[in-house]
Amino acid sequence: MVGIKEMRIYRALKISPLHTRRYMLDEDFTVNSLTIPNGFVTNGANIPRVLYPVLPPNDPIVLPAVVVHDYLCDVVKYAFNRGASYKDALNAFKQADDDFNDALESLSISNTRRRVYFWGVAIYTALFRRAELFFYRSRNKPLPIYKRNISLIKNRLDTTR
Repeated sequence: MVGIKEMRIYRALKISPLHTRRYMLDEDFTVNSLTIPNGFVTNGANIPRVLYPVLPPNDPIVLPAVVVHDYLCDVVKYAFNRGASYKDALNAFKQADDDFNDALESLSISNTRRRVYFWGVAIYTALFRRAELFFYRSRNKPLPIYKRNISLIKNRLDTTR
């Protein structure tokens, strides 16, 4: 999808806390050819609370990779809501997971920690994304995305055409 194997961050990640574990980018965040727009909202890593002491959900060391993954997943959700196929969406989620793993590796996250983060998102995609895609498509409802992110993604996609 993005090719983050050699992740180069052109500008430091600058975020502001919102409420209920949500954060907003204060300025554009660029990784290789991907630019995540100012104002993008993320909730950080979705990690069970019991693991917080070992894997904090908003660890500043892994947060750049988490923001990239959240953005890619929101782009996939947006495309699915606009008519992308179930199979294409599932493959794109898997690619976003692979890009997340590559980003963690490029940030020099230890192999053990990286595997735990990666397998967490990979298992989530394998088990829950499939059901989520099926559930929302069968009920003809859009996948949930933060409202602010919908307009940011729409504007970004419209300007790249």
